[in-house]
Amino acid sequence: MRQWIKRPVIVIPLAILAAVVIMFGFTTFRSRQAEAAAVDDSLGTANKTAPSEEITTEITTEEATAATEPPTTEEPTTAAPQKPATKAEIVAYFNESVNRVKTERPGYTWSDRVIIDQDSIDCSNKLLDAVAPSVLSAVQGIAKFGVWQPQPPVAKGADHTQFPVSGKSWASKLDPGFVKSATCTESGGSYQIKIVLMNEDVPVLPSDPATLRTGKVMNAWDAGLREDAKAAEPFVTITGFGTNYRDASVTCTIDKETGSLKAITYVLSCIFEVDVKQFGKAHASVSFGREETYTINR
Repeated sequence: MRQWIKRPVIVIPLAILAAVVIMFGFTTFRSRQAEAAAVDDSLGTANKTAPSEEITTEITTEEATAATEPPTTEEPTTAAPQKPATKAEIVAYFNESVNRVKTERPGYTWSDRVIIDQDSIDCSNKLLDAVAPSVLSAVQGIAKFGVWQPQPPVAKGADHTQFPVSGKSWASKLDPGFVKSATCTESGGSYQIKIVLMNEDVPVLPSDPATLRTGKVMNAWDAGLREDAKAAEPFVTITGFGTNYRDASVTCTIDKETGSLKAITYVLSCIFEVDVKQFGKAHASVSFGREETYTINR
């Protein structure tokens, strides 16, 4: 049974804490992404001037002999690309397509936004629970929650390390065993794919979110968020800070003929769980979402 705060007047309202944590944490997350992207872009520019690596191929005697023989009269057949149908096929097709963004570096534009469900706020203290919606509403206006924020574009050939999953050489290592549902529909010359992930509870945020199953396909929260929260509220002791991911999803458009990714949207839906201690104990939770949408330059 949760212990209610006996003296809420001298305790920083938990609703404000939750709001500051989310606003400050997300702003810092954006800042870290922007700084990393700037460094990677400069490295990518330098790498473009580097000579390409030579590839040598050893030819065996049998291959040399075969090369001198006249061609056969039989015409080679090429199997037409098949539409992925099963969950495993859709995930494999998706992984292959999205990973090519990191290696081919086609360039992209992107934007993001954050959303808070005010009706989902749950505080262990009745007084805080009553004032939390109005507090979050005020903070929401300042932080522009729910409003799409355009981010700096990435040029063709530049470093694409910050494309999800940020900081990795790959974009997805999604396991079909972690997929709740996967659908693939055909529209014109493209496939529309939607993948919904299973739920994942994370009581302690990891330093590398790619160790999570959710983090193997999209940008997830890392331990830095808790440190940002501590910095934002130095007079409150945070005793617990966890994230429960719920129905996170990926929706994308892939060119049917080439298998190239054209556009993709990530929806990271989660419930933040925060425990604090200051002249008593309190607990708060709130449903929170972050969306990132990318248009690939093809």
